[in-house]
Amino acid sequence: MRNLSVWSSVLQSFAVIGSVTLTVCASAQIPRLNTLYPIGGKVGTSVEVELRGSNLTGADTFIVNSPYLTGKVDPSVGKPDETHKPVWQNKCGSCHELRSPSNRSLTPQQWSDVVERMVKVRQAPLSADESTKVTQYLQGMARAGRVSAHLNISPDAKPGLYEVRVSNPKGVSTVGLFEVGNLPEITGAPGTLETAPTVQLPCIANGSITGNYERHFFKFTAKQGQRLVFNLKGFRYNILTQMFFNPNLRLYDNTGKEIQENHGYFELDPLIDWMCQKDGDYTLEVRDILGRGNPGSVYRMSMGQVGYDTVAYPPALTGGKKSNLRLIGKNLPGGVKDCTVEPAAGWGLQLIGTPEGSQQVFVTPLTINTFSARKPVAGTFPCGFTGRLDRAEPQTFTVDLPQDTSLEFESYSTKLGSPANVVVQVLNAKGEQVARVEPEQRTVVKLAGKQTYTVRVQETGALFGNDYVYYVEARPAQPNVVAVLRPDTITLRAGGKTAAEVLITRRERTAGNLSISAENLPDGVTAESIEFPPDRNQGFIIFTASPNAKVGDIPINVNVGVTVDDKTLHFYRAKPEEQYVMNNQARYTERTQSILSVRPSLDVKFERIDSGPVRVHPRKGVEMKIKIDRSGGYKGGVVFLTTGLPSGWIASAESVGGDKNEVTLTIRPDGNNTQPFLKRDLKLTRLKAIVEAIIDEYRYFVTTFEVIPQDNIVDDEGRPL
Repeated sequence: MRNLSVWSSVLQSFAVIGSVTLTVCASAQIPRLNTLYPIGGKVGTSVEVELRGSNLTGADTFIVNSPYLTGKVDPSVGKPDETHKPVWQNKCGSCHELRSPSNRSLTPQQWSDVVERMVKVRQAPLSADESTKVTQYLQGMARAGRVSAHLNISPDAKPGLYEVRVSNPKGVSTVGLFEVGNLPEITGAPGTLETAPTVQLPCIANGSITGNYERHFFKFTAKQGQRLVFNLKGFRYNILTQMFFNPNLRLYDNTGKEIQENHGYFELDPLIDWMCQKDGDYTLEVRDILGRGNPGSVYRMSMGQVGYDTVAYPPALTGGKKSNLRLIGKNLPGGVKDCTVEPAAGWGLQLIGTPEGSQQVFVTPLTINTFSARKPVAGTFPCGFTGRLDRAEPQTFTVDLPQDTSLEFESYSTKLGSPANVVVQVLNAKGEQVARVEPEQRTVVKLAGKQTYTVRVQETGALFGNDYVYYVEARPAQPNVVAVLRPDTITLRAGGKTAAEVLITRRERTAGNLSISAENLPDGVTAESIEFPPDRNQGFIIFTASPNAKVGDIPINVNVGVTVDDKTLHFYRAKPEEQYVMNNQARYTERTQSILSVRPSLDVKFERIDSGPVRVHPRKGVEMKIKIDRSGGYKGGVVFLTTGLPSGWIASAESVGGDKNEVTLTIRPDGNNTQPFLKRDLKLTRLKAIVEAIIDEYRYFVTTFEVIPQDNIVDDEGRPL
């Protein structure tokens, strides 16, 4: 069984620098795109798709991370009736099943059934009138969460996964994945074993298990000796489907006898790899193993003599250059398929499209040495090494080093989809180990020049196979950080400021201040670079829009800069991460693009009443007051959060209703050790914390303030702290 790597982390927040006045859009909720149906299409075709999610009213623009997919959205969906929203908020705010219409894709009838069940079975405290109002609100949200669209797939598009977003007046949606293939496409529909439609293999079936106990059937003819694969994807498009979709495949012979079943190969996604024993007609069934239905239970299934568990060889390529690639996998003719690809220029892991879908490769400007069993492989540092561990023996490379150099070695195998776990040894001319790199790890080592080294690669368990590919890179050691940008879509109001959070992991030679900058900003938008202090791994980049900034959406890059010896600057792109919520916990998944969305201005303002730094005390609370200017007409509630405080201090969230125009935030010790901050080197860049205002699901930024210790703090015996 193949496992999938899931990015997860604790909830972080955004920030804005300086004492500024910002504004918010009242009653706005982030548009969410949970899935598309169908969730894929064939190269060179046009596909009518239904976008499923929430708050999609007014969606009119497609944003795709490829020029080969273009679309047009039908903005005719009506605005949901929010007349009864206060009843739902008051009565269902703590209900696990009814409190999240923006995160759950149910049909109007399913929402009605849920409300009825909560009242009759769970004794929810809803009167008959309240039940009707809650049901009407939830059904309206469901209808507003479906938008029709037309998607064009260019003949030049490469098979694989693409990120699709839509834009509406509230901002840019979360990502929905769409997969392009090169097989005929069919559509699954509810039915029975006896009425199953006949299909021609190979093909790709698109379906949606919307109703409870719904089943889809596909009848086909097979011949003795045929090896057929049925590979269903659902979980792999959206891991949130595990909350409501557990797909199950069952294969029947022409008498209706079940001959094979699977309910999980790629995590929750099932796969059947079957060798036909007798000529005849057979039927495949798709169902939810628990009999549940949901508009988000969308699947895409390849059927026929198709491959799976594929890896690319060589797994390392030169960016911006056409290269021959061999795909190695199960059920491919002869176990392999050859193709030509052209990865984008760059340096690092890259997802590229191939005839068998998206494949992970490593793109590098360095010389790549490929292992050969017929003759020794020699090279010169810096360089890369790649091969296939098709035997149990280690693979070795001989490498010259002209001069003393610090090199960074890093190994890649499972990140490339390979089943291999490789360990790398670097041996000097005497055969002594001078460096060792564990699987998927990196090591920096200083090597003496004018001698020859041996790079030895082996599988940790002495396992081997044609698909046990690897890549090892020995690159010049230099300052290095891993940076993450949150959120992946940044909404900026004309005439205002907002910010995005950047989280970093420091590596070699990055102990000083780090800067943040942005590229490809639209006219009327500027970004302010802020430094990370040496003892902080959280920072912010500030975006400012002029009052006449053009409304629109554009991909941008956010970079972290590392200065060495006051002269050399290295830039590292921050990888965008999208937040999702599962089991009431915020989690994150990596995306390929960061989108800056400029929207019209503002109808409520926030301003810090006092000014200057906040002087914290290890035993006493400190107050900070925020003024709310409602002259723009906003009369709803606001939640305020303070984040970015140094270790040892906390500020509880504060909420105010529509009748309040001021809030007091209290910064107080949280019971943890406060000494590290109190004794912090005064020469270091001062730390800043931020205040955010939250309305519905949007986070807005009120102010940033310096945090410093109070003067002359003493303990109970009068000794300085």
